Amino acid sequence: NLDAMVWTVDPEHDTVAGLVEYIAGFAQEYVAPAGWACRLDLPPRLPDDPVPAATRHHVLLLMKEALNNALKHSGATGVTFRATVERRTLRLELADNGRGFDPATSGRFSDGLGNMRERARHAGGRCEITSQPGQGARVVLTLPLE
Repeated sequence: NLDAMVWTVDPEHDTVAGLVEYIAGFAQEYVAPAGWACRLDLPPRLPDDPVPAATRHHVLLLMKEALNNALKHSGATGVTFRATVERRTLRLELADNGRGFDPATSGRFSDGLGNMRERARHAGGRCEITSQPGQGARVVLTLPLE
């Protein structure tokens, strides 16, 4: 937690590349104790566009919540973290290979899912959460770049 707080306020990491690289490493470390695989699908080069500290903070907490939900509720054996940048938009996706859920009846998850959407809004982006029973879950954050 201290490492994440220091990273959040360090201006050296105020770039798209810094954000994506940190989250990729964080995801790998986060799921490793469970014995899960963390597949990374990242572009060979990421832009150095600036990302303010507050935005990075919200994005990190959103992805941390998605990872935590997968570990606690999915019954998965792994996750995939994917990042793309197209048309001045950063797209971060975290998908698990777990049992999934029916979003229409996800009442017990609604606070966490709502929190992720709210974090995306505070970061200036949008969060979509999709799932189907037996198909895993997918969290997609789209964030316009300045």
